[in-house]
Amino acid sequence: MNEALAARLKGFDGTDGAAPEAIAKIEEAFSRKLPDELRQILAASDGISGTIGGHELQIWSAGEIIAYNRANSVQQDCPEFLMFGSDGGGETYTLDYRSRPPAVVLRVCYSDRQGFHLISRPTGKSRFAF
Repeated sequence: MNEALAARLKGFDGTDGAAPEAIAKIEEAFSRKLPDELRQILAASDGISGTIGGHELQIWSAGEIIAYNRANSVQQDCPEFLMFGSDGGGETYTLDYRSRPPAVVLRVCYSDRQGFHLISRPTGKSRFAF
């Protein structure tokens, strides 16, 4: 993991890193390349949780990413999205593959009855920002 990303996630709770095969399985399951930063996080810790800027950030394990997206039919409802984490409440951290370069992080609220609602989108040119 690069130094800037490691410093930003310092103090987060995590586990052992995901195997390269587990990370590749996400990409194969959804036909999407993950941003390098998310690949680095998963390789360092297969799931993490902590606080950034006063907001809870939970990045799910490789298996949880696949399970959540499948269980909630995310790609059927919004094929451009790949949800990879949560704020611990009702919002998810989501990759948006509509943009180029792909994978701008969004906070999205998902409700079975109401569909997807965009909560926030980062500003600037960062591809992967919290």
